Amino acid sequence: MRFGAPGKPLPPGFAEVQRAYLEGSISLKTALGQTGMSPSTFCRKVKGLPLAGGHREREKGREGGKK
Repeated sequence: MRFGAPGKPLPPGFAEVQRAYLEGSISLKTALGQTGMSPSTFCRKVKGLPLAGGHREREKGREGGKK
């Protein structure tokens, strides 16, 4: 169960900005300017969402789900 207000939708074009940032073709500062997000929100969304049209690699040292 989740409490609190519902989250805001992602800005248009977030998937493209996410991909460019993860590929290293744009900087964090550029990505923040394009999305209008704060650094902490952008990084949380990038880490928490799979890439559009693909999948995220599993983090090193982490196997399976919650125990």
